[in-house]
Amino acid sequence: MKFLILLFPFILAFGGNLNSVNNKHLDCNYIKDYYPYVHSGMLEYERGNYQESYEYFSKAFDKCPPKNTLEYYELDKMGELCVRLQNFKEAQKYIRESCLQGRNLDYIIDDSLYLDFFDSKHGRDLIKNYTSYREEYLSSINLELRNELILMKSEDQKYRQSGHQFFKDNFEKAKTIDSLNSNRLIQIFDSIGYPNSNIIGNHTLDGGHIRLNIVLLHTEDSIRLNYFAPKINEFVRSGKCDPELLGNLMDQFYLYNKEPQIYGTYSGMNSPYAHMIHRDSVNLNRLSIGLPTLEQKEELDSLKRVNYPWLYGQ
Repeated sequence: MKFLILLFPFILAFGGNLNSVNNKHLDCNYIKDYYPYVHSGMLEYERGNYQESYEYFSKAFDKCPPKNTLEYYELDKMGELCVRLQNFKEAQKYIRESCLQGRNLDYIIDDSLYLDFFDSKHGRDLIKNYTSYREEYLSSINLELRNELILMKSEDQKYRQSGHQFFKDNFEKAKTIDSLNSNRLIQIFDSIGYPNSNIIGNHTLDGGHIRLNIVLLHTEDSIRLNYFAPKINEFVRSGKCDPELLGNLMDQFYLYNKEPQIYGTYSGMNSPYAHMIHRDSVNLNRLSIGLPTLEQKEELDSLKRVNYPWLYGQ
């Protein structure tokens, strides 16, 4: 087990090849080319340094196609930054891309921050074409798969929501469901890739985020290590999946097997982090899959508590 802890991040970080997106982003690796700039950009954004934030995001988007990480929504942030910096032409470009990835323009059209933008030629043009952007997005969504994954999550929790004894009494039934879910996810991953919001839609459809964390955390250890972890790492590198999922998947495996976590994604009962390996090694491991260092994460969390006390508390 100790040997695996040392080698696993290295194998994941440097194995495999990326699928090309276009000539500009042919060699894009989100782990090394995108997320480091996005993490720095988010810190500058929360510090109120909007020009610096814009520059970091620009570097990330120049390397890889922009996306919205569930934790950051960096593509949406970039549109906002361009508005703040009075660069309305670029704002139109990035907000348009956000809409094509599922953003609902209703969320910002009455925001006072955007008034001058929507009064401009670029803003009016965006409003004029928004319906076509929305229709294009909705036409690309696999609602059947979305509903299947919602049901899969519900089935996963069927015997887990009524207390320990109920789960214990129905353990075999729960494991049968886990096996069926695992096999189905393998089919989905192999046939269409990771079912992210560009495939199954985002919260603007029904208010819900379809996250696979819970289902994946109930996969068998051998399948998790030999299939799901390397497969999800491929998805992280290609920008199809957020790195937090990979960290959760592996940290839960180690903690469940009474080993220290290696990515620091789980908090402890009375401490910021559950049992983990040395902090310096954790930081290296986090960077190897596209996560920010613990110090970056802690500063960002602290800034959010100050900037949004109604959401994160003081």
